[in-house]
Amino acid sequence: MLSRRTIRIAFSLIALIASAFNVSSAFAGSAGIGDLFVSIGGVGNRVMLYDGPSGALKNPTFAYTGGIPLNGAEGLAFGPGGSLYVSSQNLDSIVKFDGATGTFQQLIVTSGSGGLSQPHGLTIHNNQIFVSSFGTNGVKRFDAITGAFTGDFVGGGSGGLDGPTGLIFGPDGNLYVSSSNNDQILKYDGNTGAFMGTFVSPARGVTGGLDRPIDLKFGPDGNLYVASSASNSVLRYSGDSGNFVDTFVPSGGVSDLQNPWGLAFKGDELYVASRDTHSIKMFGGGGSFSGNFTQPFAAPLAQYLAFSPSIPEPATMLLLAGGSFLLLRRRSR
Repeated sequence: MLSRRTIRIAFSLIALIASAFNVSSAFAGSAGIGDLFVSIGGVGNRVMLYDGPSGALKNPTFAYTGGIPLNGAEGLAFGPGGSLYVSSQNLDSIVKFDGATGTFQQLIVTSGSGGLSQPHGLTIHNNQIFVSSFGTNGVKRFDAITGAFTGDFVGGGSGGLDGPTGLIFGPDGNLYVSSSNNDQILKYDGNTGAFMGTFVSPARGVTGGLDRPIDLKFGPDGNLYVASSASNSVLRYSGDSGNFVDTFVPSGGVSDLQNPWGLAFKGDELYVASRDTHSIKMFGGGGSFSGNFTQPFAAPLAQYLAFSPSIPEPATMLLLAGGSFLLLRRRSR
């Protein structure tokens, strides 16, 4: 039987060969400003692209490599040059794609680099990739340009971290991490990674019943929103103290939210991946259900979400008489 290390090396070699031949995903449409990217779980091995205004499926295989090196797509983040970074949970790596076209660019973090194991959520801050390493109960840091491992930002089990999933830098510049196996949100110094305390405690009556937290986002009101996957709800906490504010989206009801995973804000509206109904749901500033952004089963096993930033449109270079060049840029429609 092949060892895990041998398998990792083989996957890395295949990725390098693919890069050399400029392998790209076949795509039906490019990304525009405000479009929604959704990582697909299970054996999806891809990122799907939805039109921002309408929710129509724009490209079912926007970021897709046939299972190698992207396998078990999880966290999403935009980085330098507008590239889309995607964590590959099953191969312990991070893959980089062109954020406008979905073209495969690079296996930016090779399999198991720095001890990375089962990566989930990721964010890019100061040209560094911060990714939760579920298998080692820590947060790893990599250079977003070179992919080089730059250290264990949060050491394994620091502050009781157990099963890290989503992570985000807050308005105060510190890092907040979902500790899914013990129902906590932990806070770490944004410069050193030192543990600063339990931001949301596991005491049930205080947390509103936080149960298996996955993704988390600070909203436009400055409060922290957490997807409580096992209780089928989204909970809101004070962005200053971590005190429970309210159940922003309750279990059941008209929204039929089931196993919420990824969160993303667009203005005052919160978009939530409802993993078990295979859809993306929208909620207004007061938590009222605004409707299905994608209809049930239009986003199979939807996981993490990201809205596209201002991505430069693909350009065409024309050689003019006299040897000069003209850059033509396609306008967004």
